[in-house]
Amino acid sequence: MLSTAQMSVELIFGLLAVATLAGVVLSRRPRLCGWLCAALVAGALGASVRLGGLVFGSGGDVHFTLMHLNVAPAALTFHFSALNMVFLWMILGVGLLATIYSVRYVEGVARHGDGDPALVVLRYYPALMLFLASMVAVVCISDLLFFFAAWGFMSLPAYALIVHDNRKPEVLYAGLKYFLFTSVGNIGILVAVLVLYRIGGDFSFQTAQATMVGLLGARPWLAHIVMGLLAFGFLTKLGVYPMGDWLPDAHPAAPSPVSALLSGVMIKLGAWDIAHSFFGLMAPADGAAAALMPWGLVLAALGCVSVILGGSAGAASNDTKRLLAYSSVSQSGYILVCLGLAIAFVATSPTVATLAFVAAMAFVISDSMHKSLLFLTAGSVLHAAGTRDLQQLGGLGEKMRSTAATAITGALSVGGIPLTAGFIGKWLLFQAALLGAAQQPLVAVYLLAIVVGSILSLAYGLKYIGAAYLGAPARAEALEETDEVPLSMRLPQLALAVGCVAAGLWPALMLRPALAGWQHLPGIAHVLPFGDLAGVGLLVRPAGAGLVGGFVPPAVLVLMVVAGLVAWGLSRLGGARTREVPSWQSGLALPLAQTRLPASGWYWPFTPVLKRTYREIDVPALPELSLPGVTEPVAEAYQMAADITARVLVWLGRAHRGKMRYKVICQTAGAVVVLLLLLVLSH
Repeated sequence: MLSTAQMSVELIFGLLAVATLAGVVLSRRPRLCGWLCAALVAGALGASVRLGGLVFGSGGDVHFTLMHLNVAPAALTFHFSALNMVFLWMILGVGLLATIYSVRYVEGVARHGDGDPALVVLRYYPALMLFLASMVAVVCISDLLFFFAAWGFMSLPAYALIVHDNRKPEVLYAGLKYFLFTSVGNIGILVAVLVLYRIGGDFSFQTAQATMVGLLGARPWLAHIVMGLLAFGFLTKLGVYPMGDWLPDAHPAAPSPVSALLSGVMIKLGAWDIAHSFFGLMAPADGAAAALMPWGLVLAALGCVSVILGGSAGAASNDTKRLLAYSSVSQSGYILVCLGLAIAFVATSPTVATLAFVAAMAFVISDSMHKSLLFLTAGSVLHAAGTRDLQQLGGLGEKMRSTAATAITGALSVGGIPLTAGFIGKWLLFQAALLGAAQQPLVAVYLLAIVVGSILSLAYGLKYIGAAYLGAPARAEALEETDEVPLSMRLPQLALAVGCVAAGLWPALMLRPALAGWQHLPGIAHVLPFGDLAGVGLLVRPAGAGLVGGFVPPAVLVLMVVAGLVAWGLSRLGGARTREVPSWQSGLALPLAQTRLPASGWYWPFTPVLKRTYREIDVPALPELSLPGVTEPVAEAYQMAADITARVLVWLGRAHRGKMRYKVICQTAGAVVVLLLLLVLSH
């Protein structure tokens, strides 16, 4: 079994490496390059499915070591459990759909852009494949040194993709802000890893776990500092406010398929690592209840703040991708609230902890679908209409029926409407919060924030679909020039929309793997508060109690269909007259020019308050160097050093001229040499 698992992992990374090289070699044939990369990512997804069969079939975890380092007490160790298999499938599944979507999207950008089309492709697909490979490494590697290497490297292709359109100042600013925020977070993680290594003596996760258990008993203040540093770094990637304030700038700047990956997948890795840190490092320790309760309540409070602030800013935004970026801040807050409650009650109330953790994973899976879907639909709008400004849009549902239908599905899911995937996580979170409030009154305040956040999520979801796809267009002539996007861009949207509906009708698709992951976490009292998880319903029965909550999607669907048929039958039996009038008219025959509701008109009485709620953090500009009061000899020395530095930079600049293809090939060859050197050192 281990050899099969190792072959699957090597196949996954091998296929992604080949895809990276294909992006370099085939940069002058963008469509062929995109389809080949998509085929290779599909092969990697197939290998991960085979690996998942081994993990779930064995009933336990699978782990193996590929190599040891002689220069440091570290080993490239891979660990696979039911929990990180969910994240692995999410990375490669959404990555495949984003790559398929990119084929015609990037081809259009290359064709209509001002620069060299081959350079546009060359700067996109290799970075995209490296981005996927680094995310796979983050969720699979258990050694802390190699994990941090993968975590830090993940920021590089992400940065390259964010600044893909580097001719715009706002894009460069967004890239700088992302790089600064994530670098600060990475420093916190690095310091925590080095502290654990200094005390434990090596970088293995088992040693780190034993080290944390010892620190909680002997030096609890140091244990809390280590967990604070880890939490700060992971929360920066998760995108909660204020550490994740890079999101509203980075998502609009990046190409739409990249935004789908950033929001749908990458920021979820912060949730994975928070769960891995607290449940893997702290929960197994004796007396962890006293330490975990305050941590969980603080994290949940921070999540509530992010839920409300992100939702408020999203409801006030008139930019499609910026609105969805604020939505990501809000949805990340929901995930953090769930994880916070699970951490707080893991040692005192296993039922609440289980409900909250499964709710967190339901949010992770559902948000990966509906948020990726919404960013892809926003990219389709930009591709077809040429703008992200909701003020200039409207009526696109007439010309882009498929995109509009999938966008409506995604908006209903992000709003938490029943029979969609987004409802399941919110329903479970309500159940966990209600049970938790009976033991900790502060959770009742969190419950109020969750309710407000649910209203805001429905508000910005309706604004997006209402202002872009429904109602009257801003300019009728602009609508005439708009057409539906190509089939290769519609299919990923349809696949994600089907996933949102399927998971809403059959919650076990999301909850069974989430519950399996929870049951494999070490040192935790596992309970099963679900009564009908294997079937089509979801019943909550805590241990020693009766039924406290239930949701059966097929029954709700049948009731909705019956109610619709009854209403239709009564209208037919009564002989009611019908007439057709345009939408948004309240049945009145008024000119559309007088009744059109622009994006700025949505929630306009509350817009000033909503805009002031979210305060963005500006990255300060670097001040100019001035040397007041410096004597002339010192000034001459500074000038000489500046001249030497300028000459060195000019010389280095010559090395970066020429065809980009040759430079990327040289860089790839250099990376291969480094890997070979590591292999030699490991033996």
